Amino acid sequence: MDLHLKLSRILYTLLLITLGYSQQVIAVSDITSEGLSKMQKKQIFDKLESELVNLGAYEVTSRSEVDKILAEQKFQSSGCTDQQCAAEIGRLLNADLMLLSSILYDKDAGEVSITLKFVDVETAKIATAISKYEQVGSIRDIFDKLPNYLLELYRNQNKDRRTPTSTTQQ
Repeated sequence: MDLHLKLSRILYTLLLITLGYSQQVIAVSDITSEGLSKMQKKQIFDKLESELVNLGAYEVTSRSEVDKILAEQKFQSSGCTDQQCAAEIGRLLNADLMLLSSILYDKDAGEVSITLKFVDVETAKIATAISKYEQVGSIRDIFDKLPNYLLELYRNQNKDRRTPTSTTQQ
C-alpha cells in the first residue's frame, strides 16, 4: 500500500473521530430560485438535507422542526432568505449554522448557477460560501454534484482561518 493511501486513511479516520465529538447543529433554509418549479425546489432541498446528514459532520435539524418553529413564530419562510433572518430562525432552532441556497436555472440555455452559504447563527455573518456555474441538460444533472459542494463548504468552514487564502504577500 503506498504512503499516500495510508496517510489518506489515517486522516479520514481522524476526521471521523473528530466529527463524533464536535458536531454542530445545522438547519436548511428554503431555497431562493429562478427557473425552478416547486417540485424541483423540494427535490433539491431534500437532496441538500439528506446529503448534510450523510456527510456526518453536522446534526441536521429536520424540515418539520423548522416548519414548526416558523409557524410558532409566525415567520414566513419564503420571505426569509437573508443572513439576518436566517440567523434569527437558527437561534430559535438552537442551530449553530443555517444553510442558505440560491439557484438560478435557465432551462433554454442549459445553465445553472448555484450559491451555497453557511451563515453563523450567532453573528449572522457568512461563515463560508461557494458559487458554482454548470452547463446541464436538465436540473437533475446537478444532483450528483451537491454532495461535493457540501463537502467543499465543510472543508472551507473548517480550514485554519489563520492561514490566508490569497497567495499575495503583504
